[in-house]
Amino acid sequence: MQGDDSILDTSAKEPHPYILGRGFTPDTIREFEMAYAPSGEFAGRIVLPIRNEEGVLVGISGRLATDDPQEIAAKGKYRNLADFSSGAVLFNLHRAKTFVEAYGVMVLVEGQLDAAKAHQNGLWNVCATMGTAILPEQIDLVVKYTSRVYLAYDVDENGAGQKGTWRIYERLKPYCDVRIMELPMGRDVEKLTAEELWHIYENTISPLEFRLKYGRWLSQ
Repeated sequence: MQGDDSILDTSAKEPHPYILGRGFTPDTIREFEMAYAPSGEFAGRIVLPIRNEEGVLVGISGRLATDDPQEIAAKGKYRNLADFSSGAVLFNLHRAKTFVEAYGVMVLVEGQLDAAKAHQNGLWNVCATMGTAILPEQIDLVVKYTSRVYLAYDVDENGAGQKGTWRIYERLKPYCDVRIMELPMGRDVEKLTAEELWHIYENTISPLEFRLKYGRWLSQ
């Protein structure tokens, strides 16, 4: 699959109402190559290419074009096809790396749509770990471009997002100066307005502040 963009050719090129309804502009949809797959392996899903730091296609992520819980339970929210044999990937790094080096900081988020929406809102130094864990190869990519990281992961009522944030912080702290972007409870980066996102970006908190506030979950 690596480098073979032909797998994207079966996807519809017009913006799908589902992704437009999530607040993505046609320009962002084109830039991030989001497309609806009407048939094939990713039928009924919004297809999102995953590219390595050089921009080479190494994976495909397909998100169901619905929020219906029954359909999600039956089919799974995501379907992924990936070839990371050459090392792990930080989603959007091929776009973000120039800005990471210019600004001196990389923002890490959980999902591909989080990264795309942050980019749309003018925060161009954002990459996604594609989950609430960070792999050693991803850490290598982080430290290749910066020694300062902001973590922007979910804050959940059950503490799952806080635990994920803390795990990633502990993995990165030997190598980077880490700050935390404290998101509103129950809202991820994709659901923030540009004003909200930039306010949080400009008012990060320290890991100590984060632990003092959410420690009851981190110790479980």
